[in-house]
Amino acid sequence: MTTWYIIRHGETLNNRKHIKQGQCASLLTLKGIKQSKSIAKRLQKLEPDFSKFKFITSPIVRTKHTMQIILETLNLDTEPIEDSSIMSRNKGIFQGCPKKEFPDRFPKEYEEIQKDPWNYTPPNGESLETAHKRFLEFLEKYKNEENLIIVMHKRGSTTLRMLLEKKSKQEIREAGANHNQDFFFKWDDKQIIQL
Repeated sequence: MTTWYIIRHGETLNNRKHIKQGQCASLLTLKGIKQSKSIAKRLQKLEPDFSKFKFITSPIVRTKHTMQIILETLNLDTEPIEDSSIMSRNKGIFQGCPKKEFPDRFPKEYEEIQKDPWNYTPPNGESLETAHKRFLEFLEKYKNEENLIIVMHKRGSTTLRMLLEKKSKQEIREAGANHNQDFFFKWDDKQIIQL
């Protein structure tokens, strides 16, 4: 039976400041560290044996730090797999920009995004369509793995959740900016279970 745990990284300094992160580095806040420890303790109650699990993380600082805290809390001496296919979308020149300043700092680009947010590619960045293809590659790569613990990013974890639920690309597109804030859920072959 498949058991995948999918975890969003803990809160970062940029999250707190409402800054577009993308692939830029941002450290966890004290709250983010506590969130990571809390998830590890919940995992401990759910699984008696972690020897059968593979641990996979996006290679960005905030996800790696979250994974490190989880492994330390679980007292596991395991080297996680870093997989770039589940990295946050590269937002190019928008990375590091406070969200409220975005329309004023990049008016032309902001207008272009409104026309077609799914296919728009920011300068030096990637489109949502390109990131979507990466998540499909991830699922293809690990489709035969039964036991995974994955640490990734907000929109990516929501997209992965919807792909596991066999949602269409159109449904994922329509979820858009309304993607949820889920931090922790389980996939067990048949259903997503919010934890």
